[in-house]
Amino acid sequence: MKAGPDIAGKRIALYTSSQGNYFFLEIRDLFAAALKELGLRVELRDERRGFSASARGHVVIAPHEFFYRGRGVQLRRQALPAPLALYCTEQMDSQWFRLGESLFRKADMVWEVDRQVAAQIAADGVRCRHVPLGYARCALFRSAGRLPAGYGTAALDPALLRRRPWGEPLARRPIDLFFAGNLTERRRRFFAAAAPSFARHEAYFHFTDPRLPVLPGDPGSLDTRLTMGLVQRSKIVLNIHRAQSTYFEWQRVLVHGIGQKALVVSEPCSDCSPLRPGRDFVEAPMEDIPELVEYHLRSPRGKGEAQRIAEQGFKTLTQDCRLADLLRPAVSELLALGRKPARGGRPPQPRSRVSARSALQPVETELLARGGRGGTPPRVTVAVTLHDYRRFIIPCLESVRTQTLRRLDLVVVDDASSDGSPELVRDWMRRHGRRFRDCRLIRHRRNQGLARARNTGFENARTPFVFVLDADNQLYPRCLERLARALEHSGADFAFSYHRCIGEAENLLNIRPWNPAAFRDGNYLDAMALLRKTSWELLGGYRAHDVQGWEDYDFWLRLAEIDGWGVRVPEVLAAYRVHLRSMIHRETNPNARRLERYFKGAFSVRSGNGNGDLRELAFAQFSRRRAAPGAGGASPDGKDRYLKSARSMLHDLTRDLRP
Repeated sequence: MKAGPDIAGKRIALYTSSQGNYFFLEIRDLFAAALKELGLRVELRDERRGFSASARGHVVIAPHEFFYRGRGVQLRRQALPAPLALYCTEQMDSQWFRLGESLFRKADMVWEVDRQVAAQIAADGVRCRHVPLGYARCALFRSAGRLPAGYGTAALDPALLRRRPWGEPLARRPIDLFFAGNLTERRRRFFAAAAPSFARHEAYFHFTDPRLPVLPGDPGSLDTRLTMGLVQRSKIVLNIHRAQSTYFEWQRVLVHGIGQKALVVSEPCSDCSPLRPGRDFVEAPMEDIPELVEYHLRSPRGKGEAQRIAEQGFKTLTQDCRLADLLRPAVSELLALGRKPARGGRPPQPRSRVSARSALQPVETELLARGGRGGTPPRVTVAVTLHDYRRFIIPCLESVRTQTLRRLDLVVVDDASSDGSPELVRDWMRRHGRRFRDCRLIRHRRNQGLARARNTGFENARTPFVFVLDADNQLYPRCLERLARALEHSGADFAFSYHRCIGEAENLLNIRPWNPAAFRDGNYLDAMALLRKTSWELLGGYRAHDVQGWEDYDFWLRLAEIDGWGVRVPEVLAAYRVHLRSMIHRETNPNARRLERYFKGAFSVRSGNGNGDLRELAFAQFSRRRAAPGAGGASPDGKDRYLKSARSMLHDLTRDLRP
């Protein structure tokens, strides 16, 4: 494809932030490939190199990142190059769109991915052209090869990491469902409601918190190679709108879905021409998507339809959505324009929080019941802690009994209940105890608190792995099988999954991957996880004094201090009950101020291992080999760059907490 006489041989500079999200680099690579197809010369730059002196045209991709991170802040305050286009992909109701919008009148024109948003920008008197994404011959639409070893794949079966054929038929792809994106309130409600249905399938859900900054090099982040490799192994890519807007997610649908020959299942979208729902992807109202997913994964007819639609979608993309054709008029217009100088305002400031320490006491126990034995020794014990949860204990135990992991031990620790719940447990164990090798009820003669009840469970476990389960919560059938597999393959200290909230609130928990720096915002991990007993022993168990209601937070912080880590299984595998009598309401909230004072006070104490306080330790951990198992560790240069960036971010995050 040749360029017209007005643009042939001209040099275009494409700019992205060196500290930005990986998907904007994907857009840059798409644009570069398409511009080369048009016969233009392309220069790739970031804010560290500044603006090109030789380019005839300039395109800043994601101005809300480029001009608001790193040296881009200084560039924003300088005269901008001529002619300049800003390429925007953010939805109009987002804070990121508003950051970019503040620069619209300082550039020569705006390129906008969404047709309706482009029309609105033009109606406001800004020169704007609709430039959707499309297909170009580049690495984004070729085989990703082997999956890289690291945190993002630590929970996967090693067989999944091997190279797989490009465009493999859906029926042979091992991952059923894939989604990656910000976990907005609307998406939280959807994935929480759909959790029982989706828990029946192999899934990879990568949720990010839209309120929090993404640190460069964060081992829990996705990148292009990992994302493409996962999608190329996935049957279905989900597209759930972040808010009420029916905005078409071009990058998720085209690049990460149709472009990888997967079936896209989406909510109804606004303008997506030339793609057509029903032909190139399937769509349904949000509440009907779980049923539609079941149809395409379970039904022979649905599987056949899924394969045909995925193939047709890729054909439409490569034939009717060529990015070079979409870019030609926009580039021609840009090169004919002049420029207007610009200055900018102040970037937004990030936020933060604290850390902690304490000591373990022995407990008194009473052995009451044992169940069946024999066969291969199990590797997992489920330790259920119980105190006056008569209403919830049987559904909890039933969720353990119906696990797909056949070899299990079960220990129920009753912390001096007074509502008759131990009698219910004893009766249930007599009827179902033979399902387990070892099935025991242990009673505390007096109430000793959650931390000591959990320690009793660990002390009486005879397996290398112990799952912590409170009596009001439940597991989905594949939970222990998936977590045990991840723990064995990764070498981590514990494995956890996403949790669906049930009861008085509908939400998702455990969204963020293991990241010690994230504890600056408070505890973000529930105790419901599969732990190595040796790691629990190394820490001396859960500590009971001073942290009532925050035992989990204290445990995770101490694990981070000894360089421990956890692997996240990216599926919804457990249900966390929210009700007025739960510990989070009964203990944590009334004592919040006292606990906050305790954690702030303990936070300033240097750790006993000589490595400094948790602030330094948490960030230093990221550069160590265990932060990315199997990856071989970070290079010295990469480690230094990451720690410098992390400490700079930490300075901002902790500024308000200093005395």
